Amino acid sequence: MAPVLAVGQVIGTYGIVRKVGSGGMGEIYEVSHGRLAGRYAMKVLRPEIGANSEALKRFQREARVTSALQHPNIVQVIDFSTIEGGHPYLVMEYLDGPELAQVLRDAKSLPLPKVVTYLKQIASGLMAAHEHDVVHRDLKPQNIFVLKVAGSDQDLIKIVDFGISKISAVTATITSASTVIGTAQYMSPEQARGRIDTIDAKSDQFSLALIVYEMLTGQHAFQGDSVSSLVYQIVHEEPEALDNPDGPVPPAVAAVLKRALSKDKDRRFPSVKAFADALEGAATAPAEASAITIATQKSVLDAGVRTEVTSRRRLRIGVGVAVLTIAGVGGFVLLRRDPPRAVSTASGPAPQSAPPPVAPVIPPTVVRDVPEPVPVATTASQPPKPSPAKLSRPLKKVAAKPTSPPPGNPVTNCSPNYYIDAQGEKHFKPECFLQKKAP
Repeated sequence: MAPVLAVGQVIGTYGIVRKVGSGGMGEIYEVSHGRLAGRYAMKVLRPEIGANSEALKRFQREARVTSALQHPNIVQVIDFSTIEGGHPYLVMEYLDGPELAQVLRDAKSLPLPKVVTYLKQIASGLMAAHEHDVVHRDLKPQNIFVLKVAGSDQDLIKIVDFGISKISAVTATITSASTVIGTAQYMSPEQARGRIDTIDAKSDQFSLALIVYEMLTGQHAFQGDSVSSLVYQIVHEEPEALDNPDGPVPPAVAAVLKRALSKDKDRRFPSVKAFADALEGAATAPAEASAITIATQKSVLDAGVRTEVTSRRRLRIGVGVAVLTIAGVGGFVLLRRDPPRAVSTASGPAPQSAPPPVAPVIPPTVVRDVPEPVPVATTASQPPKPSPAKLSRPLKKVAAKPTSPPPGNPVTNCSPNYYIDAQGEKHFKPECFLQKKAP
């Protein structure tokens, strides 16, 4: 594409200093401000965007929101307008540093501590945009700049081109085939399927996880010679290095990346900040704690399934213990019940302290050598009456002391059922306590 602007040309209050580069969306120029010192960059977009009213509205809305974010990890947008002839443009702070893509081409891979530092800054900038309902949609190393800060050993990360990919959703002719292949390597599965209406902050999380994978391994997570090949891998396959415990990605870090790279976006982390915090925790965990870290970084759904299974298992165990406890208590109560008492077949003098029985009723008796048990009929309203026990052998008569009973009180007379001997001692009459035989 021929240069849109010439060096020295003045656009409003901005003078064109030099052309910095070009891409599928347009061209970038370094410009100076007519009244302010400093260096600025102007990004001039293709005329197709200006010709499409819907795309132009989206571009202007994103420019307004991005300029209001004022976040240190997001490039500061200063102005936007349209050049005569239909070329929309953005004016932003000039970023004097390489793209992350260039850093990775030079270094291949980065050490884990530096990856964590870059990730936290990128996630911080993305969170500021997501809280204002701005989704990047085209996050890739070419849209991330690494800057040196005077007086500091730490690099400063800047994210550019917020919302630009929304314009390409309206104007299909904006991007060339080569640019599509480069961008497709960092698409989320929902983007690869063409489900534009489902793209949200978790789509940016997937793209960010692919960038982290590349920073750690020096390779793209998905590689192919065509867009269709890349799309198939993004939708159906998993990156290889995450399953190699001896590879460049520690197991604990791999577990975090697997969650952020879930095909189902509902399985990913709640936010890019949660993703960055989890990866930082996994990176700083000792090697022996990797297994524990992996277990704690499973998806929310997996955790819910484990909780449900555990609850069911505990419920079954609790019911079993309750049944065994009830059975044990019941058996203990039965064992503690007093057995039926046996009535002695021999009668003798009762202790003097015992009151004389009023009625000669013999309670139910357990007697040896009884051929058959005597059935007892019971009703709900009346307790069972005891059956007279059959004796297996004749009773021995207990001879009373040789004394003369008082006159007028024959032995056979059981009223009263005792007599007084000559010494004045009281004796009960045994025959009065035996059941009389039927005539």
